[in-house]
Amino acid sequence: MPNLGRAINNPPRGPRPITARAITERKPMPTNITDANPTGITDYNIHRFAQLPEWQHLAQAINTVVLAANRARIPGDEDDFVEAIAHLARGVAFMDCCEQCENSLDDDAGFVDTSAAPYTTTIDGGWLHGRYRCWQGHEWTCGYALDHWLYQ
Repeated sequence: MPNLGRAINNPPRGPRPITARAITERKPMPTNITDANPTGITDYNIHRFAQLPEWQHLAQAINTVVLAANRARIPGDEDDFVEAIAHLARGVAFMDCCEQCENSLDDDAGFVDTSAAPYTTTIDGGWLHGRYRCWQGHEWTCGYALDHWLYQ
């Protein structure tokens, strides 16, 4: 996972880390659908991420979601899906844990990731208000102050 924040006592070295601000400042990826290229895919090089095994996990997860969306007949086209993935990627910086799932864990369960990214957000008065749904279907809301150092 790219560094989404600045470590207080251990500043990152090398290229500037990907931060929530950098992610949210980007515009959605344009598609260039033409008769010669109906896919809309343009030339790109993502080798710096593709070297990570987690990148292939992400690709497989996205493919699984596409197949599930098709089976469920969720309306929309490829541009809608790409936009949803872009929102999800931006929302990762604002993940929150499911309190119901955390409270139901046994002490011997070890680490269980109960976090979820918001599926809808509203920006209001310097706050991001998100609505969340976990793996188990529990829903809740959470807010984040956008002037927090983590999002600068």
